[in-house]
Amino acid sequence: MDLKAQLNVLNLLYKMVNGGEISELTPPKPKFKPIKNEGKFEELLPEQTGVRSEGLLKMISALSESSGIRPHSIIVLKDGRLIAKADWEPFSSRFMHVSHSLCKSVTAMAVGIAVKEKYLSEEDKITDIFMDKLPDTVDERMNKITVKHLLTMSSGVKFNEAGAVSGNEWIKKFLSSEVMFEPGSDFRYNSLNSYMLAAAVCGRIGLTLSEYLGRKLFTPMGITDFYWEKSPDGIEKGGWGLYMSIYDYAKLGQLYLNGGTWNGVSLVPEEWVKKSVSPLIAKPNSPCYEGYGYQTWLSKNRDGFVFSGMFGQSVFVFPKRNMVIALTAGSSNLFPPCRTMNIITDFIENGKNFSREPIKDFRYGSAAVLRKALAGARFGKPLHSESSSGILARIRKSLSGGRAAEAAMEAVQHLDGVEVDFEKNRAGLAPVLIQVMNGSFAGGIEKAVFEIRGSAEQSRSLVDILPASKRFISGSVRGMRAKDSIRTVQTVYGIGKTASMRGGLSVRFEGRGKTVRVPVSFSDDPAYFDFENGGGSYLVGANGSFTTDEDDVPVLKITMCFVETSCTKALKFIFEPDGVTLKMRESPQLYGAIDEAAEMVMPSLGKGAKKTLEAILETDAAEYKIKSFLEPTLRGKIVYTGDV
Repeated sequence: MDLKAQLNVLNLLYKMVNGGEISELTPPKPKFKPIKNEGKFEELLPEQTGVRSEGLLKMISALSESSGIRPHSIIVLKDGRLIAKADWEPFSSRFMHVSHSLCKSVTAMAVGIAVKEKYLSEEDKITDIFMDKLPDTVDERMNKITVKHLLTMSSGVKFNEAGAVSGNEWIKKFLSSEVMFEPGSDFRYNSLNSYMLAAAVCGRIGLTLSEYLGRKLFTPMGITDFYWEKSPDGIEKGGWGLYMSIYDYAKLGQLYLNGGTWNGVSLVPEEWVKKSVSPLIAKPNSPCYEGYGYQTWLSKNRDGFVFSGMFGQSVFVFPKRNMVIALTAGSSNLFPPCRTMNIITDFIENGKNFSREPIKDFRYGSAAVLRKALAGARFGKPLHSESSSGILARIRKSLSGGRAAEAAMEAVQHLDGVEVDFEKNRAGLAPVLIQVMNGSFAGGIEKAVFEIRGSAEQSRSLVDILPASKRFISGSVRGMRAKDSIRTVQTVYGIGKTASMRGGLSVRFEGRGKTVRVPVSFSDDPAYFDFENGGGSYLVGANGSFTTDEDDVPVLKITMCFVETSCTKALKFIFEPDGVTLKMRESPQLYGAIDEAAEMVMPSLGKGAKKTLEAILETDAAEYKIKSFLEPTLRGKIVYTGDV
């Protein structure tokens, strides 16, 4: 990336921390409807496909309990059948979920189809494809870059994600960029390679990428609900920005497992699939992957391949086991460590977990334990099952029921009408990652008002959003349990208060003339609401709990899960004698990822990115300023506005 682009990036970071609006570069995310999930997979018990439930539960439990993975949803396919599925609520497979870089593999599918139809060739030079957008002078190496170099991340072009976020005219800037090495001689991950592939397909065919894939791939596969963000030039981003259901991500993995065939019809050429999952270029110094094909990673020991996106969005395909494992997540790391790969690989490589034939004499109890554990998945918590009989499981059970729930409801009553006025700050309710994507940064929270919300207010349960939603295999209707839970909460709220309390707690945040009401559920069933940021609409599921800290000070914890994204926001209100402290933390944790990201998108800064940003902030307290923006702590005074 050239110096001007790097200065634009640093200016963007400066505005983020010091304040200042950023021009909208891409259309805001629209409000999504729950997906239809057409063309679901046949459901079988694991043993009916030769997989042992005990091993499967161990693998999924390990994913759930690893602090760095933070799974949202998982689907496990064997022989094309669904043998396990879990949603860590409030996340759900009935909501579209962002793919991040996972969609690079989908862009490569579009290129493969276009090559088959002779719109493109792997040897086409990008300067020939984009002749009308060439600058007056180009780097000599730019004339050598082909479609294949884009596919294998070996173009060497400097202009990348950071430059794209901070400006427009991505094609022209890509073609104007410096080329770092001889194309094809080295690997340098760059999402703008994928964008140029998307632009090449659109330019040669005369359709948008969504239109082309919709006709050639998605519709034949029963994929009807998807959304792909576009660049300022109106072209799908190619390397990121695709939203789909985890069912559909699993379908795309199954498509490649089948050699590009779906229901007996060839959709992606088999030869293209073979090239895509072959080690066409080495990925150096990677403990997780052995190489890279066409926008696809090769897993350890080359036993499988992966469609991979940041923060843990992945589709793992293992041909030897005839299995596909799709995972969405909100990892605390920009690029999750190899823990996910290791857990899944350990399961795949353990022969005790598999039988060559369906297991006839198996204990149905093991399948029931698996089913029960997956049905009770909750975000940020380990799976519970009958096999969890240790001291830790007993302590968790004692803390999660009985008096604790009643105490929470009693605390809610005492908060009704309480207002907290905060000192000046730049904190926002939207995760910073979403603020960056929208180019809309918060101006600070001025006050928070705690209210008992009426049942008719904006909060929605899963019953309202997903009528007749069924839990996997068990056949029981989730809505019934949710209604029973809500009824119980209403009964507790009715003690000593009016019927208007039945809806639960709502926290009204105000700042810069904007108001956001966050409904909070204290049951297993989240309170859902639509969150607006920078013109974009995001579905959020919120849960709360009351506790005390080590000094016996009351603490209200609220977790907001932006269920279509990889983001969560945790709010902790600490009610102290002299006021209220509000600590805000989010996942992914971006402070620790600044250098990690910079090493990829700003190679000339590398691990000095934080120091460079601190320098341009022109203050000795720059590190504190950055952290206080990404992980703010607010101080406030209590003002009583109700009859308390």
